[in-house]
Amino acid sequence: MKGAVRKSFEYRSRLKWLGERRGAMDFGEGKPELPIAAGPEFKGHSGIITPEDMLLGAISACTMTSFVALAERHSLDFSSYEDEAWGLVSHDGEVYRFTEGNVHIVLVIGREEDRSKAEELIEKAHRYCFISNSVRFPVEVTADIRVEEKTEAS
Repeated sequence: MKGAVRKSFEYRSRLKWLGERRGAMDFGEGKPELPIAAGPEFKGHSGIITPEDMLLGAISACTMTSFVALAERHSLDFSSYEDEAWGLVSHDGEVYRFTEGNVHIVLVIGREEDRSKAEELIEKAHRYCFISNSVRFPVEVTADIRVEEKTEAS
Protein backbone atom coordinates (compact mmCIF):
# COMPACT_ATOMS: atom_id res chain seq x y z
CA MET A 1 0.00 0.00 0.00
CA LYS A 2 2.48 2.57 -1.20
CA GLY A 3 1.43 6.12 -0.53
CA ALA A 4 -1.35 5.06 1.86
CA VAL A 5 -2.20 7.61 4.50
CA ARG A 6 -1.79 6.19 7.99
CA LYS A 7 -4.40 7.21 10.51
CA SER A 8 -3.89 8.20 14.12
CA PHE A 9 -6.34 7.49 16.90
CA GLU A 10 -6.64 9.20 20.26
CA TYR A 11 -7.90 7.56 23.44
CA ARG A 12 -8.63 9.08 26.84
CA SER A 13 -9.46 7.95 30.32
CA ARG A 14 -10.21 9.71 33.58
CA LEU A 15 -9.33 8.45 37.02
CA LYS A 16 -10.74 9.52 40.37
CA TRP A 17 -9.05 8.51 43.61
CA LEU A 18 -11.53 6.92 46.05
CA GLY A 19 -9.26 6.62 49.08
CA GLU A 20 -6.61 4.16 50.18
CA ARG A 21 -5.14 2.58 47.03
CA ARG A 22 -8.41 2.51 45.07
CA GLY A 23 -9.93 4.52 42.27
CA ALA A 24 -12.60 4.60 39.57
CA MET A 25 -11.62 4.79 35.92
CA ASP A 26 -13.93 6.33 33.34
CA PHE A 27 -13.38 5.83 29.61
CA GLY A 28 -16.25 8.04 28.45
CA GLU A 29 -18.60 7.34 25.52
CA GLY A 30 -21.13 5.57 27.75
CA LYS A 31 -18.64 2.86 28.73
CA PRO A 32 -18.99 1.45 32.25
CA GLU A 33 -16.85 2.86 35.03
CA LEU A 34 -14.12 0.48 36.13
CA PRO A 35 -13.07 0.16 39.78
CA ILE A 36 -9.30 -0.22 40.05
CA ALA A 37 -6.86 -0.73 42.90
CA ALA A 38 -3.35 -1.76 43.73
CA GLY A 39 -3.18 -5.49 44.34
CA PRO A 40 -2.54 -7.03 47.76
CA GLU A 41 1.11 -7.59 46.80
CA PHE A 42 1.44 -3.77 46.69
CA LYS A 43 -0.49 -3.13 49.94
CA GLY A 44 -3.74 -2.77 48.01
CA HIS A 45 -6.99 -4.69 47.77
CA SER A 46 -8.00 -8.13 46.55
CA GLY A 47 -10.99 -8.64 44.30
CA ILE A 48 -10.50 -5.40 42.35
CA ILE A 49 -8.94 -5.07 38.90
CA THR A 50 -5.36 -3.85 39.03
CA PRO A 51 -3.26 -1.92 36.50
CA GLU A 52 -1.35 -5.17 35.93
CA ASP A 53 -4.63 -6.97 35.13
CA MET A 54 -5.57 -4.21 32.71
CA LEU A 55 -2.24 -4.39 30.88
CA LEU A 56 -2.47 -8.16 30.39
CA GLY A 57 -6.15 -7.84 29.49
CA ALA A 58 -5.32 -5.19 26.88
CA ILE A 59 -2.71 -7.47 25.28
CA SER A 60 -5.18 -10.37 25.30
CA ALA A 61 -8.07 -8.32 23.89
CA CYS A 62 -5.90 -6.73 21.20
CA THR A 63 -4.61 -10.14 20.09
CA MET A 64 -8.16 -11.53 19.93
CA THR A 65 -9.66 -8.60 18.04
CA SER A 66 -6.72 -8.61 15.60
CA PHE A 67 -7.21 -12.35 15.05
CA VAL A 68 -10.97 -12.03 14.50
CA ALA A 69 -10.45 -9.24 11.96
CA LEU A 70 -7.86 -11.31 10.09
CA ALA A 71 -10.04 -14.45 10.23
CA GLU A 72 -12.94 -12.49 8.70
CA ARG A 73 -10.70 -11.01 6.00
CA HIS A 74 -9.23 -14.44 5.11
CA SER A 75 -12.45 -16.48 5.50
CA LEU A 76 -11.21 -18.72 8.30
CA ASP A 77 -14.10 -20.62 9.83
CA PHE A 78 -13.66 -21.01 13.59
CA SER A 79 -16.20 -21.80 16.30
CA SER A 80 -14.32 -20.89 19.47
CA TYR A 81 -11.47 -18.65 20.60
CA GLU A 82 -10.31 -18.46 24.19
CA ASP A 83 -7.02 -17.37 25.65
CA GLU A 84 -5.17 -17.09 28.90
CA ALA A 85 -2.67 -14.28 29.32
CA TRP A 86 0.22 -14.50 31.75
CA GLY A 87 2.79 -11.93 32.76
CA LEU A 88 5.71 -11.80 35.14
CA VAL A 89 6.47 -8.68 37.17
CA SER A 90 9.98 -8.67 38.60
CA HIS A 91 12.25 -6.21 40.35
CA ASP A 92 15.10 -5.30 38.00
CA GLY A 93 17.33 -3.84 40.73
CA GLU A 94 15.69 -0.43 40.51
CA VAL A 95 11.97 -0.82 39.92
CA TYR A 96 9.27 -3.41 39.42
CA ARG A 97 8.30 -3.97 35.81
CA PHE A 98 6.85 -6.63 33.51
CA THR A 99 9.72 -8.75 32.21
CA GLU A 100 7.84 -11.27 30.07
CA GLY A 101 4.38 -12.25 28.96
CA ASN A 102 2.46 -14.96 27.14
CA VAL A 103 -0.93 -15.27 25.51
CA HIS A 104 -1.97 -18.90 25.10
CA ILE A 105 -4.84 -19.29 22.63
CA VAL A 106 -7.18 -22.25 22.35
CA LEU A 107 -8.80 -22.06 18.91
CA VAL A 108 -11.40 -24.44 17.50
CA ILE A 109 -11.58 -24.63 13.71
CA GLY A 110 -13.95 -26.64 11.55
CA ARG A 111 -11.50 -28.33 9.15
CA GLU A 112 -8.04 -29.83 9.49
CA GLU A 113 -7.04 -28.29 6.16
CA ASP A 114 -7.45 -24.81 7.75
CA ARG A 115 -4.82 -25.49 10.44
CA SER A 116 -1.92 -23.81 8.62
CA LYS A 117 -4.09 -20.79 7.79
CA ALA A 118 -5.12 -20.54 11.47
CA GLU A 119 -1.47 -20.74 12.58
CA GLU A 120 -0.52 -18.01 10.11
CA LEU A 121 -3.36 -15.74 11.21
CA ILE A 122 -2.50 -16.19 14.91
CA GLU A 123 1.10 -15.21 14.14
CA LYS A 124 -0.08 -12.17 12.15
CA ALA A 125 -2.52 -11.17 14.90
CA HIS A 126 0.37 -11.18 17.35
CA ARG A 127 2.55 -9.18 14.98
CA TYR A 128 -0.24 -6.65 14.28
CA CYS A 129 -1.37 -6.22 17.91
CA PHE A 130 -0.33 -2.66 18.64
CA ILE A 131 -0.65 -3.14 22.39
CA SER A 132 1.97 -5.93 22.35
CA ASN A 133 4.07 -3.77 20.05
CA SER A 134 3.92 -0.93 22.58
CA VAL A 135 5.25 -2.69 25.68
CA ARG A 136 8.94 -3.00 26.62
CA PHE A 137 8.84 -6.69 27.47
CA PRO A 138 8.59 -9.68 25.15
CA VAL A 139 5.15 -11.20 24.66
CA GLU A 140 4.98 -14.70 23.26
CA VAL A 141 1.82 -16.08 21.68
CA THR A 142 1.25 -19.83 21.72
CA ALA A 143 -1.76 -21.74 20.46
CA ASP A 144 -3.57 -25.01 20.84
CA ILE A 145 -5.58 -25.43 17.62
CA ARG A 146 -8.32 -28.03 17.80
CA VAL A 147 -10.44 -29.35 14.97
CA GLU A 148 -14.11 -30.09 15.43
CA GLU A 149 -15.39 -30.98 12.02
CA LYS A 150 -19.03 -30.23 11.45
CA THR A 151 -21.11 -33.26 10.60
CA GLU A 152 -24.42 -33.27 8.80
CA ALA A 153 -27.24 -34.54 10.99
CA SER A 154 -28.93 -37.54 9.37
